[in-house]
Amino acid sequence: MTSVTWSSTNSLCRRSVGAIEPKFYGEFVAGLGLDISELPPPLDKHKWPELKTTFAEAFAQNTRDEWTEVFSARDACVTPVLSMDEAQEHEHNRERNGFLNVAGTVRPNVAPRFEGIELNADAEVCLSGSATREILGELRYEDNRIAELLDRGVVAVAD
Repeated sequence: MTSVTWSSTNSLCRRSVGAIEPKFYGEFVAGLGLDISELPPPLDKHKWPELKTTFAEAFAQNTRDEWTEVFSARDACVTPVLSMDEAQEHEHNRERNGFLNVAGTVRPNVAPRFEGIELNADAEVCLSGSATREILGELRYEDNRIAELLDRGVVAVAD
């Protein structure tokens, strides 16, 4: 089983599941209230659609917050997927200053942060892809190669 994000049509029910190792997978399945002996082997890729359906049906039984409570007491590699607003307010991120507000734009803080390294919290927020052509040029990519990478979607430029 690979790390996946499951979602359901029930609002606020998104969660990320990374229960790859047997120990975590067993905790994940038990947390869902399923019997592991009744499920196909998790590493059989041909059975993944069946597992996905089984897990989605189980997840549909509760809200995201109810599942968060269930899995908070288990070592199952299951965590809720938070909205940007929720992530900013999450206890872990608040305690660690996980987000910055720079000139009215909220963005994730630098991570990891090392002692003795000063950060410029007022630095301008750059759009992803705003320096793509410049960086590739500095790396001595020819214009036609840059155009090819852009056309193939390998790299992107800011809108």
